[in-house]
Amino acid sequence: MNVTVPRVIKINPHHAVFYFAVALEGKSSRNVLKTYESDKVSSENNEMLLNSVRDCSSQKVKLVNGYDSICLFCPMYPEGYNFNINCKEPCTFYFERTRLGDLDFRVAQELDLLGIMGKTITARRLLETMHKAREARR
Repeated sequence: MNVTVPRVIKINPHHAVFYFAVALEGKSSRNVLKTYESDKVSSENNEMLLNSVRDCSSQKVKLVNGYDSICLFCPMYPEGYNFNINCKEPCTFYFERTRLGDLDFRVAQELDLLGIMGKTITARRLLETMHKAREARR
């Protein structure tokens, strides 16, 4: 499967911590995603997304309350491009959810993302917002 960077990378708050770790803490995308890797397609897609946000400040991103660009290639996401029909426990994390769940709300609050939820912004603005939030909590 040939994977390309989407025009707008959708990011849910609990996945924003991966972008934070790669772009602001200098961690490698491969190491950040070790616990998330489930197959080659998913791993390659996720690394590409993380590196795109780190390397291209004008990359468009959108904070979403729901499945995001990382989810699209997860073999556990029933509506994704890479769903494994033999998956024993398909992901239903966002099914029928209309508001931020507890995990996403806490992360959005911690990284000061609530004010940019649902907006299409640049990677630079996302990273600056998260960096300022981290500095304010030090």
